[in-house]
Amino acid sequence: MTLSELSNILINALSGAELQLSSSCEPAVVASVTLPSMGTFIMEHTPSQIVNDGNLITPPSLRVVFDSSLVAHNESIDIILSDYRKIKRVSVESAEDELLTLIKEIKLKLLDATFVEFPGFGIIRFSEESHFVFEPDPH
Repeated sequence: MTLSELSNILINALSGAELQLSSSCEPAVVASVTLPSMGTFIMEHTPSQIVNDGNLITPPSLRVVFDSSLVAHNESIDIILSDYRKIKRVSVESAEDELLTLIKEIKLKLLDATFVEFPGFGIIRFSEESHFVFEPDPH
């Protein structure tokens, strides 16, 4: 599995989720995908807000955030493995092995480089506290 393949799978998994609109001002979690031992990408919905003493209304928006504390293997990994298996026509075991190998490679690259790019999705880097930090692609 390559970073480009993983990026495309993450983009499809997060953008394909149905938006759960919330009437509160708190962001609603729309979808999430966990990379074991790294963290979880989460698509959040932020409702429109009235700011600047009522002079400005911001539109609702979606954003991808990354929580490095959510590292446990969960059912969202099945999304990545299923999509990868469809693309490459490999077994579940092979797909999981390739994903875990890629995660190890990402971690090793981060020891040598300042960041690792997920093409078209964003970058991951280590914070000063040695946590993974995600910066979404601005496009």
